[in-house]
Amino acid sequence: KQWYQRRVRVSPHHRIRNPFSELCHTCRTVRPPRAKHCRVCRKCVLVFDHHCPYIYTCVGYRNRGYFATFITTGFVTCLIGVYIAYYRSDLIQGAIMYVGMFDLALSMFGTTMLFIQTWRAAYRNLTVNESVNWKKYDHFKLPNDAFINPFSRGIMRNILEFFYLTPPTELPYSKRSVLNKKQKEMV
Repeated sequence: KQWYQRRVRVSPHHRIRNPFSELCHTCRTVRPPRAKHCRVCRKCVLVFDHHCPYIYTCVGYRNRGYFATFITTGFVTCLIGVYIAYYRSDLIQGAIMYVGMFDLALSMFGTTMLFIQTWRAAYRNLTVNESVNWKKYDHFKLPNDAFINPFSRGIMRNILEFFYLTPPTELPYSKRSVLNKKQKEMV
């Protein structure tokens, strides 16, 4: 076990890529650049965003557009609730109104935070995992350890990719992008 841990240890120079960093040690497979293993689902997820307790599954490449739609409809529902509570508050009086207003305010706060985070991730083409843990991934760092997003292609194309309407962005140094460039040069 110690031999294995010494082999997996990351090089002290962070620009030297560790070949074991592309492996999922739980699934025993090679992971694509934005994939991550989910502890709850016990599987690797392509473009892992987060594990959502509301839908009890991982939010990833194929379902993040549906998740954004789910959050947006929840946000609109809360806005409708605020509208109805403000303009029809004369129908309910007493303590029940204050309990309802507190519940609505709490729901509105949580839904607004989720709405902002989801759409911020969409227009930046980042996942929640990447925006929180960007220091762990070498492809998000410049040589001076400043943040750079190699997946951003502009707001409109990022949103189209988020909703699975365009092909995903490849890292400029990934094996697939190098092979695609070689094939184009041969033609």
